[in-house]
Amino acid sequence: MKDKITIIATYILFVYGISVLWRYIGQYFPRMIGNVNITSFYIMLLFAIIFLIIKLIDKKPFSHYGFKKFNYKQFKLMIWFLFLVMPLAFLARVVDPGFDAWYASRSGLDTFTGFMIFALIMPFFVIKEELVVRAIFQNKLHKYGFWWMAVGLSTAFAIAHYFPSPTGHTWMQTASVLIGSFILVACYELTKNIWLSIMLHLFYNVIIILQIYLHVTNPTNEIIFWVIVLGIFAYLFVKMLINRKHYKNYFAHFKKGFKAIRPWEIAFLITFALIVPLLMIWIMYS
Repeated sequence: MKDKITIIATYILFVYGISVLWRYIGQYFPRMIGNVNITSFYIMLLFAIIFLIIKLIDKKPFSHYGFKKFNYKQFKLMIWFLFLVMPLAFLARVVDPGFDAWYASRSGLDTFTGFMIFALIMPFFVIKEELVVRAIFQNKLHKYGFWWMAVGLSTAFAIAHYFPSPTGHTWMQTASVLIGSFILVACYELTKNIWLSIMLHLFYNVIIILQIYLHVTNPTNEIIFWVIVLGIFAYLFVKMLINRKHYKNYFAHFKKGFKAIRPWEIAFLITFALIVPLLMIWIMYS
């Protein structure tokens, strides 16, 4: 029960508390609200403190949360996951061709300065999200088995990125986050290393915002970007096929179906993944 309360309370703060903190900083420190970098740092710091409090309560070492050394083999696996998701990102652009222009206009990615600011503050967002989603949620949901954990965690994380918009592009953002979350869950499941999930999350985000910036400022360079990125994916995919026996052990990890869990545990996962996130959206936007 303690873990369930921790997960729900942290998720509510993760989704709703950020907007409250943002308004608080803007009210009492008006000079800071214009400095996105400083505000993002304070938000990251808040969740770092929350993580440390939970760690003290759990009385488990940092290694339990993935803070440990990684080897070259694990790093290569992280790179493989990074480019594995790139064709899905390309497909999303084909399905919703107006997404990049929409996202660039609302995020300031239509100028080089905007791109650089976004890239510089990205580590704050990524570290905050990985501390919450990987170190806290994924570690505590691991007992339900991979698929219950992956579906529940990815659904909750995707809904946290949704906001009502008349353009409809936000649905593509939510779907992209859902798929990306599965990749992050799988990477952490295989490596049990939060540094690698942070790098995977950060590299992917920076590569994608670079693609969006190129889309609205230099379409020719965007074509070159996709040729390079998809070319690297093709190379890694062919290499995987050639050495499929090597990767067979990784795939075997995910072949197990949904673990048999009790009905009230399923009810908790539904509450965490759907009911609470949708309630948060209703509170924030009604």
